[in-house]
Amino acid sequence: MNELSKRIRRYREIKDWSQKEMARLGGVTQASYSRYENQDIPPSSTFIKNLAQHSDINLVWLFTGVGGTTVEGIEGYEDIKELKAEIHQQKEENRQLKEKNTELMRQLIECLQENNKLKSDFLEKIFKNFSP
Repeated sequence: MNELSKRIRRYREIKDWSQKEMARLGGVTQASYSRYENQDIPPSSTFIKNLAQHSDINLVWLFTGVGGTTVEGIEGYEDIKELKAEIHQQKEENRQLKEKNTELMRQLIECLQENNKLKSDFLEKIFKNFSP
């Protein structure tokens, strides 16, 4: 078994996760994940990217064996956690603003439609008054 496969398995065992849980985190099927651990195929870059995004695995350790298995305790880790929380909060605020913007645009369209109807009614009355 190559070292990358060994470390992937070791990380899963440390976390006490099933192969199914690791596969879910990595965005692959359980069968594919099992093949990674068994060194039948190398882990895909997508799996590694997803695992890094959805877990605390230390990629330096994963690829080299140097350092701890998780990013906790690495200099700057707390800053990264704070930044991720801020980004999440900003994304939520953006989502809310988009919803509000959509509602305001809907209201504006309704107002413009009503305005056009009023103009049309007004012009119709004027023409009726001046028609022979």
